[in-house]
Amino acid sequence: MPPTGEPPFAGPRRRAAAAVVCLTLGVCTTVVLAFDAWIDATDSAMIYLVGVMVTAYTTSGAASVVAALLAVVAFDFFVTAPRFTLDVYDTHFLVTFAVMAGAGLAIASLTNRLRRKTAQALRHALAVETEQMRSAMLASVSHDLRTPLGTIMGAATALAEQGVDPASPHGHTLLATLREEAERLDHQLGNLLQMTRIEGGALQLTLEWHVPEELVGQALLRMRSRLGQRALTLEIDPAPELVRVDALAVELVLANLLENAAKYSPEGSPLEIVSGAAEGGRRWRVQVCDRGRGLPPGDPERLFDRFARGQTDRPGVGLGLAICAAMVGAHGGRVEARDRSGGGACFTVDLPIPHAPDADAPLEVAS
Repeated sequence: MPPTGEPPFAGPRRRAAAAVVCLTLGVCTTVVLAFDAWIDATDSAMIYLVGVMVTAYTTSGAASVVAALLAVVAFDFFVTAPRFTLDVYDTHFLVTFAVMAGAGLAIASLTNRLRRKTAQALRHALAVETEQMRSAMLASVSHDLRTPLGTIMGAATALAEQGVDPASPHGHTLLATLREEAERLDHQLGNLLQMTRIEGGALQLTLEWHVPEELVGQALLRMRSRLGQRALTLEIDPAPELVRVDALAVELVLANLLENAAKYSPEGSPLEIVSGAAEGGRRWRVQVCDRGRGLPPGDPERLFDRFARGQTDRPGVGLGLAICAAMVGAHGGRVEARDRSGGGACFTVDLPIPHAPDADAPLEVAS
């Protein structure tokens, strides 16, 4: 613990500043001595002033003042005659020392001021960007959450106030609507929570061995009401037998990809899921493909940015694919998007597979 009244980390910061001063002036002196035959005293003074400017831009104001004064000493010692002493035979150099010290201090002051203004401008730009992002998120969230909430309130009102019999066909329809919209609302809120954790650095993975088919099945179970009566083609290769992942994270990734495929493809169009080993069994590859309009024009990588929307006429916050990229990246994997032949798009998740566990080791599998 530092003594009372001493700023924290003062010691390490001062040592770092001293190292920058010594290194910068050392480089300047090396350049001056190396090119001694081709430069004169004025050029040498300029080289030292450049070193003062570099020091001022990379360290504190006090360190830059020290660098300016030490530059004068180094100039006297290494450049003026008699060299390698602090004696001054030519009194004209006293004026040079004074001008050099003044110029060095002025450069240090101006450079430090420029650095502070630059830092302030960056903080201001970051604050503006953060506020714009917050406003965009709030606007999108308020719009997209209002739809399921309105549907839930309407169905609940019909059941409670209009005397609809829950056992009647109309009542069954209202109850199914309530469940579907509640699941949709839960999914969107879950995405918001996950993005908050990712942005806050609180994302922690629990890596355990799981069966790939079970992970795909859990994602399909989560999205059963959103997929409706779509034809679903599953191609599940028995390899790999096990993958070491965070089950909840991978299920959320696959659920978001399925939701994205259902959202941007015609109602009732087929979906495909392909799972298997890749790169000689070193990776687990899962593809979610649809028969929609394909990817929007532009760089496919931008689809994985926060609040990116492929088609603005579709509901959504624009966080699903960003969460996929963050979750897959946390596993050391990659996720890609491409158009598929015949129309539609495919999203591919590649996850590394570490060495398989021992045969006697207990396994955790998704239930």
